[in-house]
Amino acid sequence: MFSVRIVVAIFATATGLLASSSAVSAAENPTTKPTRIPFVRVFLSAPADVDFLHATNHQLALYGLPPRPDPTHDPLKFRTWMALVSARTVEASLTITNHYNSPAADLRPLQRPAVNSVTSNNWSGAVDIDGANVFAGGAGTMITAQWRVPIPRCDRDTNTFFDSSQWVGIDGWRSNDVLQAGSAVNILCGDNIIGHGLVTHDPIDSYSWIEWYPGPEMRTNLIFHIGDTVTSTVLYSPTATSQTLILYNATRNERASFSISPPSGTQLVGNAIEWVMERPLVNNAIAQLPLFNAFFFDDCMAERSSPGAAEPVRYYPGEPATGDAVLVRMLDDSGVSQVFPGIGASGSTPDHYDTIHFGFFQN
Repeated sequence: MFSVRIVVAIFATATGLLASSSAVSAAENPTTKPTRIPFVRVFLSAPADVDFLHATNHQLALYGLPPRPDPTHDPLKFRTWMALVSARTVEASLTITNHYNSPAADLRPLQRPAVNSVTSNNWSGAVDIDGANVFAGGAGTMITAQWRVPIPRCDRDTNTFFDSSQWVGIDGWRSNDVLQAGSAVNILCGDNIIGHGLVTHDPIDSYSWIEWYPGPEMRTNLIFHIGDTVTSTVLYSPTATSQTLILYNATRNERASFSISPPSGTQLVGNAIEWVMERPLVNNAIAQLPLFNAFFFDDCMAERSSPGAAEPVRYYPGEPATGDAVLVRMLDDSGVSQVFPGIGASGSTPDHYDTIHFGFFQN
């Protein structure tokens, strides 16, 4: 068995998430431009005279940026936010792939869980659930995460593609929609692999993507290389006709923000938020997952705002402000445990479970 930690870092906003910064629909926002995908627009770079330190949350939203954390109450998260908004804006392009990052499939309770746990044949991670669909209401919801793009390893000595995705999102838990963004890491393993050694000479592909399932995954041209420290942020506003997805590469100091409309006939349910590693659907079949040496989600948090509320309601993995929480263990095609998550507290938020660590079973 290989033990793997995963860390998810999430931006906190002590001043209220979307109460005054609701995601701006494309029709209202001249700071976006079309992409080759009809239902997605890309945010343009803010003019040099825009003062992010004093801009309102609504002004930040016009440029596809998350709300500003309070520098007094959240100095670490404020510095992280400042790095993101100061990064170079990539006016990204999109390409539809043959991957779909789909809802959690074949959910079953574990017989003897240490905490509230279930199994799935495509997800592993942490999910906060509220049957009142609170994440689709109020003034809005934000969930975001930071991680290092992991190094894949071959699981078998055969000519096989292994595919994985790492993402944060809203919905997909007993619903047919998922609003999400993250990274993909794929590897083609060949007959020249010896044992389960680290692969450096077989084709490895890593990239950033956005998706509003049941729509397709869309690969962006914002570079997510193996080992890069990256961030994904999802902003949802119930009053906006399109929603904001933000991708940020801290290693390269580059970011891209997108305004995405729901697929035809799709409406966000708002019953769950999640931090997930997934075996995506590739050509309508669940992919085989590579092995990983190390992967962490750290500083995990989400926020839900209400109109007129001074502070947003905060959620952590396994520690929801409302509703319930589960950890999801991934099973392989034979029904054997393949990936198992755990939660803990980090130094940046010692009073909360804000870290998700993953372990991987080797076949």
